[in-house]
Amino acid sequence: MKLNLTLSAALLATTAPVYAQDIIELDEITVTAGYTDTNINDTGASVSVLQSDDLNAATTSIVQTFETVPGVSLTTSGGLGTQTYMTVRGLNQNYIAVRVDGMDVTDPSLPTAAFDFGGLNGMGFGQVEFLKGSQSAIFGSEAVAGVINLKTLSSNEIGERGTLTVETGSYGTIAAGLTFEKVSETGSAAIALSHVETDGFSAKKTGVDSNEADPYNGDQLRVSLEHALTDTAEFTFAAMVASEDVYYDFGSPATDTNTRDTTTYRTGLRFDTGATQHEISFGKGNFEREYSFGVYDGDRTDLEYQGLTFFGATSVSYGIASSQESFTSFGMTNTDFENSAFAEATTSLSNAATVSAAVRHTKSGDFGSNTSYRVAGIYEMSENTRLRAMAGTGYRAPSLSERFGFGGDPTLTPETSQTQELGIEHSYANGSVVRATLFNSQVKNLIQSDANFNLFQDNTTRKAKGIELSGQWIVTDRITVGGSYTYTDAKNGADTAARVPGHDISVNVDAQLTAKANASLSVNHIMDYTDLVAGSVVDMPDYTVVNLSASYDVTDTLQGYVRVQNLMDEDYETITGYNTGGRQMFAGVRASF
Repeated sequence: MKLNLTLSAALLATTAPVYAQDIIELDEITVTAGYTDTNINDTGASVSVLQSDDLNAATTSIVQTFETVPGVSLTTSGGLGTQTYMTVRGLNQNYIAVRVDGMDVTDPSLPTAAFDFGGLNGMGFGQVEFLKGSQSAIFGSEAVAGVINLKTLSSNEIGERGTLTVETGSYGTIAAGLTFEKVSETGSAAIALSHVETDGFSAKKTGVDSNEADPYNGDQLRVSLEHALTDTAEFTFAAMVASEDVYYDFGSPATDTNTRDTTTYRTGLRFDTGATQHEISFGKGNFEREYSFGVYDGDRTDLEYQGLTFFGATSVSYGIASSQESFTSFGMTNTDFENSAFAEATTSLSNAATVSAAVRHTKSGDFGSNTSYRVAGIYEMSENTRLRAMAGTGYRAPSLSERFGFGGDPTLTPETSQTQELGIEHSYANGSVVRATLFNSQVKNLIQSDANFNLFQDNTTRKAKGIELSGQWIVTDRITVGGSYTYTDAKNGADTAARVPGHDISVNVDAQLTAKANASLSVNHIMDYTDLVAGSVVDMPDYTVVNLSASYDVTDTLQGYVRVQNLMDEDYETITGYNTGGRQMFAGVRASF
């Protein structure tokens, strides 16, 4: 169900719909927009938030909901499990850092150390945050276009709650998920377990084996824990274990298979000494991809110390971090490390203005040093109008796979970036809101690939600029209309950048039909989209995707639902020659306890 928009100003900080069944208090929405969690109304950074009710409509694939976020577009090479990447404000997946419950889940074994959303389902996630713009000063390398934070815990409200979801649908799809969380005065614990399998459809659109279905089978377990040991010490732990079997179409559709196994965890200790808060954390991850032609293995080890001290109205976060990554393919292993020192200060200049400044100095084992900064501010022009601004620099070190993998170049050096944005937000007495954000980014020393997938680097600059417009209108107490429009002008040098829509329009209508029945209709229209074919940029047809969903509360604890993806059976491609699936229907039940 879409948001009951009586939270007014709380939504001003978001650039995408935030949903809830009940009224949300302002201080309930906190985001990881800096080194510490921040009230969404106190950060100058541009943040879009999806909450648990949004993700209920993305049982089998979480990216269904991402398509409604302004500035975010998706490309996919088939059905569930196949490579699914995104662009944020004209910058692609290479430049997006991804965290799950604080764990870095970007895969060092992938060509660009990215995160593949193809098999990630929406079951068991309580909140997803899109932090846009260059964030290297906060999150280090890869965070040039922004950061996506996915969190398992859905609420800090004291109590116990759980959900069991079972779903079936098109292409022989079966999905099941179990979530449980407990919040007490001494901490919180959340667990999410899910299974998705499908017979799939052919990823390849034409040619030999184009009618061969591509099955998918995936399991995932996530745990998030915070527990107070004493009045001044707290233990934290998070872990994710995932296993996937993927059939895809590339060189040999009949035999193209990929088994992905991911194991990652992060544990930490928080403690106070006087007025200073400390946190020491250790994290480790293993990412293995096994194809019929070979195995790719990536490993990451992270160690970090962070402190937080208050000086009157000013908070200062600071710390040091060390990260080591390794990449193994065909019996050869390569490694690299990064050591960082960072600091961020946040202060209120007045009752109406808050500003933060962050800096991060990183030394790499192979690339020398880099210093990134970010300055962000928020100004309340009136009770209902806010102005936000942010400027920052960033960098992206070439991944080990880009340097030593297939088509790699060991001489590649880091890309550097800068970004600026300015936004204004206004709320109305009935809870309706409107927002506008101008953005501009540049990535220099661009790493590119030729028609034979060989990487090279020259003086080309990636430029992406545009505007995001979004809002929600409370038509009645039962009907809410939301929408967004993003214009993006993205270029690699003088050439149009591929796989970035020039115009991205989304409209959604949510209706409470009766006291127990709800329905939602969403429309996404893409214009001026291009793809890269044999090294050349080609125009792709415009397309429109319509999704419909409905739910009925059988009892207070049992809900039945149906949803139809691509209601109009639109035949479209985001990657030339690869299917996106036609009309698909799903039905399920959701029991809460």
